[in-house]
This record gives sequence, structure tokens and C-alpha cells, in this order.
Amino acid sequence: MPCYPAAPDPLSRRQIAALGALFVLAVVVRAIGVDGGLWLDEIIALLKAYREPLLSQVTVFQGDFHHPLYSVLSHVSLVLFGYSAWAIRLPALLFGSATVPLAYLLGREVMGERDGWSTAGLLTVLTPHVWFSQNARGYSMLAFWSTLATLYLIRFLRRPVRGPAWGYAVVASLGVYTHLTIVFLSAGHAAVCLVEALRARWTRRRMVMTGLTFALAAAFTLILYGPMLIQVLDFFLNRPSKFVGVSTPSWALVEAIQVIRRGLGGGTLVGAVAVAVVFGLGTVSYARRAPLILALFVTPGIVTVVGAALARGTMYPRFFFFMVVFFALILIRGALVLGDWLGAMIASGRPPGRTVGPAIVGLMLAASITGLVSNTYRYPKQDYEGAITFVESHSSSEDTIVTTGAAALPLVDFFRRPYEIIKTSADLDHVRLEGRRVWLLYTFPRYIANETPDVMTAIEEECVTQAVFPGTVGGGDLVVCSFSHRVTNG
Repeated sequence: MPCYPAAPDPLSRRQIAALGALFVLAVVVRAIGVDGGLWLDEIIALLKAYREPLLSQVTVFQGDFHHPLYSVLSHVSLVLFGYSAWAIRLPALLFGSATVPLAYLLGREVMGERDGWSTAGLLTVLTPHVWFSQNARGYSMLAFWSTLATLYLIRFLRRPVRGPAWGYAVVASLGVYTHLTIVFLSAGHAAVCLVEALRARWTRRRMVMTGLTFALAAAFTLILYGPMLIQVLDFFLNRPSKFVGVSTPSWALVEAIQVIRRGLGGGTLVGAVAVAVVFGLGTVSYARRAPLILALFVTPGIVTVVGAALARGTMYPRFFFFMVVFFALILIRGALVLGDWLGAMIASGRPPGRTVGPAIVGLMLAASITGLVSNTYRYPKQDYEGAITFVESHSSSEDTIVTTGAAALPLVDFFRRPYEIIKTSADLDHVRLEGRRVWLLYTFPRYIANETPDVMTAIEEECVTQAVFPGTVGGGDLVVCSFSHRVTNG
């Protein structure tokens, strides 16, 4: 098979109509529960970025929670529709839904119609993709930009002309302007192109055009970030993350496996192993049929691991979300390969995989829908409202309500609750010495354990859990506990 897949036929009217219907279905799937409770990162971004004037959005870098392009779009949505959870999540929902037909286009470009339609179908109900499409951050936009950029690059590699080159440069720069981590996509693509140029002995003209394409993407990125570039450099070079010892690569790997297990493996170890086997088959198939495409898919992930470790030393599974379509394409390839093999064994002489392959894809869709219902629709991302209602209905006017760690900003600054913030163990001792019953609301215990381990020890040993309000964010359950005995001076 040639290194560069042959160009597919132009889309027919029927295909365009089907893609339109798939987009509408994707919107419907992502609209269910989109107005649910906000979680910590969304609240921080809303308070410190989305509500700010447009000029501030593009000239002031607020921190790594600031996704400039998403901030602009979310601000516009707030102006148009007023404050609501769904309004600030609307850009994520629309870009996430638009990625579904785009996944079909990339799939048919590299492997044909079966892969394209199957991948688009899976992405429509894929739990992580739906979750991020309901998340008021820039990650679903990243998946859109990375998929479109890769599509442009493949077309450019097939035929190096200006159209795909300009398309790649513009789209890649918009991706970086959405979130800086997608710079690793272009870095990975550039590395693959360099190796391919040396292997295939590209002409000088081809090498120059390719180099100019990446240079143009870098130039557009610098122009977009120009008004805040010095602030961005200062943040990443001079402000180390306080979560270096917490959000580690090993933790990110475990969390990513958990996400995949819940989303596709039916929450079971057997399901997770099955997903791993199918993904392995897909990887082998790509390596045999389209090694260059496989390199374009996986190299950005390797660069992300190295780049994130060198940049701030922290790593989160969401750093790799821009690769979700690549993951789905490889997984679908594995399912269809397995179907072809089983079909050939079961019914010799009939076209292999024509029924078995789609059946396996159907099982994957069913597993994903199950995960979607149980892990995305069932609970809000974080249930601050539920925790507030519980503690205020169960406490008396003589009791003291406090909070600590990551829960403090949402509860005090966003929900405007008059809770005292516990920053040290001395603060906790002080409120307990008052002789009142102390109620504590907290979330993300691993962060508390990292920043104030003595406070976390007191919580674990002495604070009796009264209620837990589940959320779909890993570790983001809201916990309400109370200290069962009073501490007095005596």
C-alpha cells in the first residue's frame, strides 16, 4: 500500500446529508445534562476569564486555566444568552459535535468508508468525548483542531500544494491559541515529516514547502499570542506548578486507563483488557498498511509526554485528549480487523468481516452508551449545590461550617457561602476550640494531602463522613463531614 493513502472520491449528497444527521445526533447526545453543575476548573475559568472584557481575554494571560480562544467564544456566548452553565459550555458542545463528521472524513481518508463511518458512530457516544463536549474548557476544540490539522497535513503530504499548507498553518495556530499543549501536535508532525523526508529523499522544493508550512503555523501562533506572549513565557518558565509531586505521569496513566475502562470497558477489568487487545490489533494493522499515518497519530503523544514533563513537570490525562479521534480510529481498525479474521473463520467463502466486524463495533457502541449513562449523565461534574443544601439543612445556627483546599474558591467566591476557609491545622484547631460542632466540606483530597497533610490527617482520623455527593470528575466527589467531638481548652 502506498505511503500516502489515495484521495477518496468527493462526497455525494447522500453522504453529506448523513453527516448532517450525525452532527445533529451528536448535538442531542451532548445536550443531555449540559446545564448540570459546574466543576472546579470551569468555575475558576468563569470567575477569572470568561466574565472579563474581551480586550482582557486577548491581552492578559490569567494562568494555565486560560484557554484564550475558548475564553473569547464563551464570553460571547454569555453576552448573547446570559449566564447559565449551558451557555459557557456551548462552544465546547458545538466543536465536540462538529468533530464527529470530521472523524468520518479523516477515517475515510486514511482507511476507507467502513473505518470512517464506524469511527464517527463511536465518537458520537464515546464517553470521554461527550464529557469534554460538556466541559466549559477548550479540550473538545483541541480535538477538532487536531483532527482537521491532521487531515490537511495528509492531503499536503499526498500533494504538496498551497491550499492544504495554508489550511494546516491556520488550523494548527488556532489549536495552539485554544490551548498551548497542542503545540506538541505540530512538533510531532514536524518530526514525522523530517524522518519521512530523509527516508523518501524528498526534493528540495518539497522540503522547503513543508518547512514553510510549519514556520507559517508558528508565525500565526506568535501573532495570536503576541499581546500576552511575555506573560505566557514568564508563567511557564518562572512559575513551577505546586502539583509537581501529585499530577505525575504515573498518576496520569492510571487515570487515563480508568477513563477508558469506564467509557469502553463496561467498568470491568475484562472489558479493559478487550479494549487493549483490539487497540493493539488496530496499531499492528496501521503499522502494516499505513505506517506514516500511524506515526502522525502516535508521535504527538510521545512528544506531549516529554514536553509536559520538561515544561512544568505535571501531567493530566486531558493533555492527550486532542488525540481522541486518533485513538478511536485505531480502535475501530482493530475491531474491523478482528471481525475480518473471525468472519473468515466462521464463514469461509463469504466476504469476511461484513457482519462480524460491524457486530464488534456495535458491541463497542453499546458499551460506550452504557458508560455514558452511568458515568456522564448520572451525576453532575461536581455537586456543590447538593453539598451546600445538605450541610445547611442539617446544621444548626450554633454550628460552624468550614471548607478547605480546592472546595474553598467555588463555595466562597462563586456560591457566596460565608464559610470559614481552613488553610492550616492551626485554623482547624482554632474553630474547634470554640466548642461548637464543626462541619467541613471538601473535595480532591489528594490535593489537600499534598498542600496541608496535617489537615488531611485530621480529616481522615477525626472527621466523620455525613454525606458524599458523587461527581463525574475523578476525585471530585463533594464530601461533608463533621468532627464528632468537641475540643475545649480543658
